[in-house]
Amino acid sequence: NLGTIFGVALDRRGHTYVTATTAYITDHEGLGTGGTWGSVYKIDATTGAITVFATLPNTGQALGNISYDGVNDQFFVTNHEDGRIYRLDSTGACLSTFDHATGTIGTCAPEAGDPAGYVPLGERVWGVQVYDGRVYYGVWWEDIGRPSVPNNNEIWSIALAGGNFSGAAVTEVVLPSKTGATWSM
Repeated sequence: NLGTIFGVALDRRGHTYVTATTAYITDHEGLGTGGTWGSVYKIDATTGAITVFATLPNTGQALGNISYDGVNDQFFVTNHEDGRIYRLDSTGACLSTFDHATGTIGTCAPEAGDPAGYVPLGERVWGVQVYDGRVYYGVWWEDIGRPSVPNNNEIWSIALAGGNFSGAAVTEVVLPSKTGATWSM
């Protein structure tokens, strides 16, 4: 009923939230009922009913991951098409975005010049987690099929102030290359 999903988060009420994905090359089932590639689904804790919680702009590259911020009762979702992290309230409404490539905090409207397709490696954010007043996220620079000589995958963070993105993002970790390989993962 959900189609192909990747990200999973639970809120303080026990509801489960999952994100649409194209990550599984051999298990590309498509979309759940009523969904799009930008869908975040909610599974009700009591009834098990599946509904579309939020729909982010996306033409087919799908989403990365989702994290719940219990302090501010909100969610963060990464988008492989535009490289932004979306901040959603507890009803699924988009509050703001953060674009790692430009370092800008913005609105939820599509940005001028956003092409359809995957955002380039180095701008593609995936994993996301909230901890101690910061949003931590992974930046996908390379993988087994596309090693990058100058860049390894990274973990970055940006502060939260009043629940919103604040200040400049900082590099937290540069992942080492995999043992015996020329790429990080």
